[in-house]
Amino acid sequence: GKHFSAGADVNWFKELAVADSDYKLQASTWTTTAMRSLHEFPKPTVALVQNACMGGGTGYAAACDIVVASEDARFSISEVRLGITPAPILVQCLMAMGLRQVRRYAITGEIFDVHAALRMGLVHEVCGIGELEQAAAPIVDALLLSGPQAITDTKRMTLRIADALMSDELVQELALTSAAGRDTEEGVEGFTAFLEKRKPSWYVGGE
Repeated sequence: GKHFSAGADVNWFKELAVADSDYKLQASTWTTTAMRSLHEFPKPTVALVQNACMGGGTGYAAACDIVVASEDARFSISEVRLGITPAPILVQCLMAMGLRQVRRYAITGEIFDVHAALRMGLVHEVCGIGELEQAAAPIVDALLLSGPQAITDTKRMTLRIADALMSDELVQELALTSAAGRDTEEGVEGFTAFLEKRKPSWYVGGE
């Protein structure tokens, strides 16, 4: 495809705003559980990122063990621009980028380029446009040379030592926080402004 991930479908967010509470929570639980599952997946995970990697896409990349990105890759933790929290991806972004960087980018929704992502630690390696598979090939070969069970054990122990395993209670809290923001006045205005390609009503800056 043209992009790694343009993020979640904002039209779906707008549908969630008028859905019942149980469905809102179920939708947020799906997202949060998917991120947890990728983050803790027992086998090696490699993300090959090209062009846009926005919102949840940045979370997917952050949840992977290894990220290779091409020169055209750009990233954003963009949820706040829609008036919602990036709760389902915060753990993964914090682990990959560090607290100091997430404190900036998760509250501004700014887009940052591949070289900024490399400096932060979100990306491990940068390659030319159209060269992702070639750049990843030696990494994949290195993984294939490593013992499968040793990889699984090492990955699990690394996450445990770093206190990076997500508890069921934390997953539930993240899902509840995400679901609660779907039908707020701010959330609805955020989705609407995005779809109408205009600034949200809370914006008081210059053009």
